[in-house]
Order: sequence, then C-alpha cells, then structure tokens
Amino acid sequence: MTKKIVCRVCTMDGIGEGIWYDKDGQQKNNGLPGFSFYHAPAFPMPFSRDHSGFISVVCNIEDLLFWFNADDMKQLEPCGYFITLFEAENIKQYEFEPGKFHTIAEKKTMKRLGTVTIEDYLKQLKADA
Repeated sequence: MTKKIVCRVCTMDGIGEGIWYDKDGQQKNNGLPGFSFYHAPAFPMPFSRDHSGFISVVCNIEDLLFWFNADDMKQLEPCGYFITLFEAENIKQYEFEPGKFHTIAEKKTMKRLGTVTIEDYLKQLKADA
C-alpha cells in the first residue's frame, strides 16, 4: 500500500484520542463535551462497524478548517488537543450521509510524525491569505 501523510486534531498519546470518539472507539457525550466554544459546522459522526479500527483524518492540513474555525483552533490546544501529522497506509473515503464523505485511515497503519502548534498553523494560514 502507498503511504500518505495525513493529519488530525487529537491528544498527544499514541495515535491520540479524538474529540468524537475515545481511543477505544467509544463515542463520547455528543462529541464535544466542554467545548462550548465550538463554532464550526457540526459534523455527524455515526459509528459504523464496517469502519471499526479507522479514525477520521484530513489529507491536507488546510481541510481542518472544515472541522474547526480559527477561533476553535485557538482553544483546542489548551484543552489538550493538537494538530498531529501521521504517515498512514490504508486510507479511504467514508460516506457518512448520501453524497457526504470524509477521509478515514486505519489506525494500525498510522505512525505519528509530529505535531504542529495551532499558533504556527494559524500564522501560516494568515500568511497564505
């Protein structure tokens, strides 16, 4: 399989716990408990047994803005969530609603490469604008 660099917002441990699901794939309370600051559009994150062992990622760091706007991003890091880069092999598109997709990667093929601070990410977005 071809390896690809992907990223996600997650905690610093291992592959990292996401916002909607914990490390064991158990859905959290409505996905964003304690994240009253969250302003970006809500994405449904239905559990699918067909995708067990896969986690949500983006293939381009800029695509994180579909999930979190700049104000949200500034508040995620103090809550323990970081932009994290991974190398992954088994990547596919998950159709969570008819005609609506997001990218998922198989957790066991992922290797953590490092993190990007949200501050550096936002500076880069501003420079590119």
